[in-house]
Amino acid sequence: MVGVLDVGVIRCFWWAPEYEFARRGGWSLRFGLEKKEPTVLPGDLLGAFYIQRLMMSPHKEIHVTALLGEIAGDDQLRIAMDGQEIIDQQARRHYMRRLEELAEDRHEAEQNDDESWLERIDRETDQITEELLKATGLGGKTRKMGDDVQNIRRRIAKTIQDVIEKIRDHDPNLAQHLKNTIHTNLHMCYRPDREIPWVFC
Repeated sequence: MVGVLDVGVIRCFWWAPEYEFARRGGWSLRFGLEKKEPTVLPGDLLGAFYIQRLMMSPHKEIHVTALLGEIAGDDQLRIAMDGQEIIDQQARRHYMRRLEELAEDRHEAEQNDDESWLERIDRETDQITEELLKATGLGGKTRKMGDDVQNIRRRIAKTIQDVIEKIRDHDPNLAQHLKNTIHTNLHMCYRPDREIPWVFC
């Protein structure tokens, strides 16, 4: 249990949280109170930002392009899409929201074992992804559709894995938990087998 004291706009923990994934001039990580001190990883560690974002919405699938645009920003998304101009911001936000909605629908369809619904979801997801790729001006180039998105997925997955390996050096239990629960498919997700009261800040 975490005690929180409000002092004006300052919020102070008067004892350590049991589960913590916080950014405080580096990353302060704790997985249970067996360790007296939290694991501290210095630096920005982009992969830790990805992990935290997924952990903040457990069981919610986030498409890799939405994750990259949200965490790394539009400039990095543009670079990942071969340096071409992307669609206007309003249209892109609409596509990103729809991809997130489809990810939620996919989770429900999987739970209901609804194959026909899953097929419709996959078709619409592919159509949106194709539109996003065409919007970068890459539609006429000779290559397999979806190469850019797969490259983004692999890059984010590697960045996440690198951070998990850094964590393993200090807290093997937390590293194993993250390895087991973070899924790095096109729709990335944090799926713990129980509710965990993570503290983020």
